[in-house]
Amino acid sequence: MRRSGIKLPEHIGVWTRDDSVRRIDAGSIFDYMNGAGELYLGYRFEHLEVVEYRAENEYDILVEIYHLNSPDDAFGLLSLDWSGESIFWGDIHENREEAAARAYPIALYGAGLLRLRAGSVYARIMAYRETPAAKQVIFALGEIISAGHPLAPAPEIIHLISIPDASSWQGWWQAHHFLRSHLVLNSLYYLSHVNILSLDHDVEAVLTRFSRTGEGEHKEEVTAFIIAYPSAEKAGEGLLGFYRHYLLDHESETLPPSEVDTFYQLEEGWAGGGRRGRFLLLILNANSRLGAKEVLDLIDGNITQGGMQ
Repeated sequence: MRRSGIKLPEHIGVWTRDDSVRRIDAGSIFDYMNGAGELYLGYRFEHLEVVEYRAENEYDILVEIYHLNSPDDAFGLLSLDWSGESIFWGDIHENREEAAARAYPIALYGAGLLRLRAGSVYARIMAYRETPAAKQVIFALGEIISAGHPLAPAPEIIHLISIPDASSWQGWWQAHHFLRSHLVLNSLYYLSHVNILSLDHDVEAVLTRFSRTGEGEHKEEVTAFIIAYPSAEKAGEGLLGFYRHYLLDHESETLPPSEVDTFYQLEEGWAGGGRRGRFLLLILNANSRLGAKEVLDLIDGNITQGGMQ
């Protein structure tokens, strides 16, 4: 099996690979999987290759290799669920950029399933029954798939949610989710059954949470969503859609939207935001208006300092 330098062995341990490789494209992905295909299509999916390893007196091992448009898309699929044991292979300590990239795992393992990102490839390797021998083979296959791919850093937009050391707010990488699709967003944080923010493959977005401990050990939390559109005009359309549909009760107060941040108290908490050029900065849920504004100001500062606007 060869694609982008990937060649899986015919034999590994006591397992033998099927001769045939099943190829899945966008038109057949829903025939292969029921209910999750839209998540992969949301990350500029090109095609999927599926192969199974079989062994006598052992359960099968399934290998799925998703070929995507860019390393950012592979990162995004892994970022949907950061749970599991972080796995690294090879010596990646010599290169400073690679060391920085280790802030986010390249592979995660749990209960017989290994998920990994390798360049523009995202892969799932699963044993139908976890055994020490199967786990060893899963890790070996993961290393083979990863070989030859440079360790890609996190998408650039992720840097916009970094928190200065002096800030009272804290963020954690397990809460960072990179996405492009409103269906992916709804799987993480339900906003609307329609695409009110005009998300598509041309945008980059990150959903995350911040927290801080206040008086009396009271914990304050903020859910933030940052979107980079291809143009300021598109960002304005997204902001308008947010006001008209998510802040429906306050439509007369917020239209027409401007670059001045506005926040309103909803049943779930404080929500609002504003536009910065081609960036849309949204607070979806905050305990207080002050907290919402402080977090947005931190993100705004990152955009300004990074010269990204």
